[in-house]
Amino acid sequence: MFVDGMNVGVGVEGIVRPDKGLKKHEKLPMRERLIILCKLGSGASSAVYKALDLVEMRLVALKTIQVYEK
Repeated sequence: MFVDGMNVGVGVEGIVRPDKGLKKHEKLPMRERLIILCKLGSGASSAVYKALDLVEMRLVALKTIQVYEK
């Protein structure tokens, strides 16, 4: 299966990128590993998103925290 708009293939072993030649034990950076699907909610200092983890092939929750400088 190929992900639309990306030069990657998804199989039993997770994501395979022919252009990078990753080995089985190498991990992808989070920006390339997760596809954000929708925003689930937000609070005073954070937001939670529903995302698809391309390596584990499962849905995950992604929490982002805003950092304020004083």
